Amino acid sequence: MLAVETFVDPQRFRGTSYKAAGWERLRRTQGCQRDWQDCYTDTQHPKEIWVRPLGAAALAQLRAPELSADLVEHLRSLPPVCPVAIKQLASLWQCFRDRLSDPRKPKGKRHQLASVLTLIALAVVAGCKGPHAIAAFAQRLNHG
Repeated sequence: MLAVETFVDPQRFRGTSYKAAGWERLRRTQGCQRDWQDCYTDTQHPKEIWVRPLGAAALAQLRAPELSADLVEHLRSLPPVCPVAIKQLASLWQCFRDRLSDPRKPKGKRHQLASVLTLIALAVVAGCKGPHAIAAFAQRLNHG
């Protein structure tokens, strides 16, 4: 590990203690938060991202034009890009929602069945094979 990160709410804090401790402010987030229904909600309340290198050479290594061999081995290949236009996603989700009933008990249910099936279908169409590849695909999707 070369660096650590944290988020600061600029409406409540200035990040003074982080700055005094050697942290560096990078930028602001997009101001979105994860919604319980498998979506992101625009809160229009961005946070600041602060990082702190964990060694003298950490920033130089991370800013280098090419990563060193010991860092490259930890890179994961990106999952495939979503092959379906955003306008079509709602209709696929709606199709699952209208035609299927959810047999699961409400207690502990975190995601709508239609949302889970839509993500799985998109991941399979994009070429993902297996649950780990599907999870990586879902994590790579953007907020929209």
